[in-house]
Amino acid sequence: MKYIIIGAGIAGLTAGYRLIDKGHDVIILEKEPDIGGLSRSFRYGSFIFDIGPHRFFTAKEGVDKFIRFMLKRDYIVIGRRNSIHLLNRYFSWPPGPDAFIKLPPNLLLKLFFDMFLKPGPERQDFKNSAIRRYGKTLFGLVFKDYTEKFCCAPCEELHSDWIKVSLEKAIIDKNIKMDSLFDFSRLAYKTMGSKMRFLYPKGGCGRFTQNLGEMISEKGGKIIKGVNNISFGLGDNRVTSLKYTGADKATVEFDRLIYTAPITELARQLNLGAPDLEYLNSVICNIEINKPLRRKEQWIYFGDSDLSFVRVSFPRNFDKDNVPSGRDSLCVEFTCRHNNLLWSDPGFIRGRLIADLARIGLCHKQDIDNIHIEKIANTYPIYKLNYLKELETVKNKLSRFRNLTCLGRTGEFWHNNMDESIEAALKITEDTY
Repeated sequence: MKYIIIGAGIAGLTAGYRLIDKGHDVIILEKEPDIGGLSRSFRYGSFIFDIGPHRFFTAKEGVDKFIRFMLKRDYIVIGRRNSIHLLNRYFSWPPGPDAFIKLPPNLLLKLFFDMFLKPGPERQDFKNSAIRRYGKTLFGLVFKDYTEKFCCAPCEELHSDWIKVSLEKAIIDKNIKMDSLFDFSRLAYKTMGSKMRFLYPKGGCGRFTQNLGEMISEKGGKIIKGVNNISFGLGDNRVTSLKYTGADKATVEFDRLIYTAPITELARQLNLGAPDLEYLNSVICNIEINKPLRRKEQWIYFGDSDLSFVRVSFPRNFDKDNVPSGRDSLCVEFTCRHNNLLWSDPGFIRGRLIADLARIGLCHKQDIDNIHIEKIANTYPIYKLNYLKELETVKNKLSRFRNLTCLGRTGEFWHNNMDESIEAALKITEDTY
């Protein structure tokens, strides 16, 4: 059977490898000049940067086995050390005992009284859900500014699902519950006992998808990069062929299609209308630092409304070989929408970036050798109030195409982690059509 897979990210590559291993003919089409999607790495000389912080963790034995097999033992095992910047201080995240030491007494008192307040009527927006769970004090302290800066939208315009999914992806540990303010207050004890360990590929997270791509090619699969202007041929409730341009032009017929690019693009390409679904873009500033910074965190969240970025990660603290000896680096993340000035002209942020980093003491202008700016489109689905209805509508329209499967973060409009993309790809290829 012949498969076409749109998108050479972690989901598309995993599905492609498994299908080839089962004896199918597979062609993978990728619009970027390199494979990996959101899991690729950037290399500038001896510096290696991922697209923000990435590492592998899964409780599923089959997924873990696949990850280890694909990395060929070329990985290290690391722990977790993250923090969040609040009130001009750094607090451990998930919350640890320092929260009780560093928070002002008046805030601790407000948090205590919030535990006993009766929640108001339930609504579907993020603000209401966060206040009902954690109270007004914690909502204002931790969730409001960070969420609005990250999602580029007021909390009242975001669906309550966002609070659950965003916390799950940030915490990962299923033994840690954050369903209420009471749960939140107990995290100091729980976090101290956490023994979670993660796999990190030597040479950056992109090593995993590079290995996948090499093994696909070795087994006879075909990966075509730089593909543009995809259009589909239809017949008998099936997607039967596609045309594309790029380095070459071609028309390809196939039996089944796996689509991992944005579901909004697929709806447009199939003339199904434009669903009211949006994705955030990311602008990444990968900074070469000319001295060690001595920070211990893997990454830090910055919810402060007066700071321009949302997160900073430290590649050295994933693997010391990500930076040359005696040097350091920062991966600084911004999110924006397609019509934002940051997306159309990201260079304008350099001055503000340098000033903000100096103001919080991470580094100063004289510490910076180079800033490499990367634009990454469609990194996160935005869970607006109407997203469930819009997603159901477009999925119902797509369901009439009997040989079409949507997969991955952008294909399913699902804010997932890498292991969940791998798991979903393994699952659909287990039940080969």
